Amino acid sequence: MTTEQMIALAQQRVPEHMHKTAKVVKLGGPAVATLAGLEKGPANTVPSLDEAMASELGQTLPPPTSADSADIVFHDDGQIGRRSTVVQIRNGRVANVLKRG
Repeated sequence: MTTEQMIALAQQRVPEHMHKTAKVVKLGGPAVATLAGLEKGPANTVPSLDEAMASELGQTLPPPTSADSADIVFHDDGQIGRRSTVVQIRNGRVANVLKRG
């Protein structure tokens, strides 16, 4: 899915006057922070902070996001200040629409 396709998908969820304010935030890979004291196996395999916390809490991590995932941010300037609407696209579908004041 191209960036233009993601913007077009997100624009369907916001009012028309906000369409020109779209900004795309691509999602990165897993966190790069590591915990040095939690080695499990060879010395060169240190788990990421996310993996270490999930292991400590007995939880599993969600599947990694695909290239078809991004956050599209729209801004609206009103009388009481700027408001933003974030359309979260995950795996080619709209997952959430968040409004911030």
